[in-house]
Amino acid sequence: MGQASSRLTSDAMKTPRFFCDAELTAGAALELPKAVAHHIRVRRLKDGETVVLFDGSGHEFEAHIAFDSQGHCTAKLDQAQDVDRERLGRITLVQALASQDKMDWVIEKAVELGAASVIAVPGARSLIKLSDDRTKKRITHWSGIVHAASEQCGRNRLMNVEAAASLKTALTMRGDIPKLVFTPAAALSLDDPALLAKISNAKQVVLFIGPEGGWDSREVETIVGHGGTCVGLGPRVLRTETAGLYAIASLTTLLRW
Repeated sequence: MGQASSRLTSDAMKTPRFFCDAELTAGAALELPKAVAHHIRVRRLKDGETVVLFDGSGHEFEAHIAFDSQGHCTAKLDQAQDVDRERLGRITLVQALASQDKMDWVIEKAVELGAASVIAVPGARSLIKLSDDRTKKRITHWSGIVHAASEQCGRNRLMNVEAAASLKTALTMRGDIPKLVFTPAAALSLDDPALLAKISNAKQVVLFIGPEGGWDSREVETIVGHGGTCVGLGPRVLRTETAGLYAIASLTTLLRW
């Protein structure tokens, strides 16, 4: 497989990118899934034009599209390009459930900022609660947001998005990894040298962001009881849809990830 720069050149940015939930093989002529073919038609792309296809496994393919007499869209794939645009460290965001538009925003921007995973959890002060059926539908919806955001920002690996039944379940899922719970009264700041060294050595971190009303005291105690550290994000109180994204951006800058 050929090697390619991790940066998007100006020409590459102009080439339409599509997530393709199908097996991609160099040299193959692939009939594109209906969703991808639909987007190509919406973009009014023509026979012979170039697109970039990726399947979430870490590489991408330039491909040339064609339409048959019945209007079906196919793509002839070139060689795979290994293009890695992932962070040097792995960031998991545990986000307490918030309203749908806020959750959509958090997931979209977490993809752009390079988070490896988002886990949605119910919080004691969450304004919405999801049944098992609604959770499954929401995961499907969020996965679509991940696909679209990855197309836009150039990621070739898909951010994982899932839901945990409870905060304790989310804590168990991430085991012995540095965990930060953000509370306004915390004395420790995100740029604390010892804290940054611990995260850097682990090469991964889990961030716990409360709902609109924040974590309650019992939830904070639960996270701390599982090895979490209380951290502040400065003198202002940030909204739930802002706090996690601010923390991701700050950590990737401080750690040079």
